[in-house]
Amino acid sequence: MKRCLNNFCRASGQVVSFEKSQIFCSPNVPNSLAAEISSICESPLTSNLGKYLGVPLIHSRLNKATYRSVVDKVQQKLTAWKGKLLSLPGRVTLIQSVTASIPLYTMQTVWLLASTCEELDKINRNFLWGSSDDVSKAHLVKWDTVCKSKKKGGLGLKQTDLINQSMLAKVGWRLLQHKESLWSNALIQKYLKGNVSNIFCNERAKHLHPSPT
Repeated sequence: MKRCLNNFCRASGQVVSFEKSQIFCSPNVPNSLAAEISSICESPLTSNLGKYLGVPLIHSRLNKATYRSVVDKVQQKLTAWKGKLLSLPGRVTLIQSVTASIPLYTMQTVWLLASTCEELDKINRNFLWGSSDDVSKAHLVKWDTVCKSKKKGGLGLKQTDLINQSMLAKVGWRLLQHKESLWSNALIQKYLKGNVSNIFCNERAKHLHPSPT
């Protein structure tokens, strides 16, 4: 493996910093072999690859904790605001321009869990109607109605899961439009078994959107 990396460096002119690199091995790799690879490459082993461009590198099943940071960012924004001092239109504007936009970057490449989407919607609902951890206020209109367009009697807010689906649909569209590209071919062969027509209905297609790995 190190020989391959050295050949790549010579061919590309780039240099790998093994001292700053980390090695992640599958749980199926024996500990002795993993330790040997680490010793040869002179790079430490790790069980968590952290984040790349702000998105967690996933190497296990998704759970609530995986994208907890997204929920926390939204919650922290709201904590700094005094919702009771804002009018309803003011709270709607803040939700549209700030809290609803925070998860967008992650949702471009990640199929968020339904529970995570629901929690994000709950935070926005509570802020809209003035609820907090200490004070619970009645939600005068159903969230589904609130999320309708203004022409249909809503406030024009968006449900998190629908935004997530629409953004991932753009990824699917790019796959269809650039089927000959390297990244598209790799995903189609791995997750769709070469049948790109199943991209929007194949259960395996969900794995196209966990996060970069």
